[in-house]
Amino acid sequence: MTTPNNPPTRSAANAHEGQTAADTNHHEKPEQEVPDKNPAKAAWPMFQRKGGIQFSSGEIMATTNAINEISGDDIARGLSRHLCGDWGEVCPEDWKLNDEALEVGNRLLSAYTAANGVKFWIITEWDRSVTTILLPDDY
Repeated sequence: MTTPNNPPTRSAANAHEGQTAADTNHHEKPEQEVPDKNPAKAAWPMFQRKGGIQFSSGEIMATTNAINEISGDDIARGLSRHLCGDWGEVCPEDWKLNDEALEVGNRLLSAYTAANGVKFWIITEWDRSVTTILLPDDY
């Protein structure tokens, strides 16, 4: 499926004149597999190991300070990592507690650093009704 975030791939033989592999006839050389360049998969091995979204976010909220201090891209990356079970910069004990919380239904806490150096947290409540993006000072 072609979407703005998932453009069609182009094989080397078909890249001319704006044609995609799907636009050409069936006798052309088969399209070669292109390595996945998704930075999430390269930078966050938990994304691959866990196999995608692990729980419902519920309603997504953010504090005013978080909105003012963190870029939308950093919030989206952090939220994606959080929902996939990559808890970011928490200590090993908290990582284990989060993994256990997935099974028993406790609160989940992740910690990340935005590109501008601002540290932020993402917390999902025990009942998965709300996920909040906030700065540590907002807690």
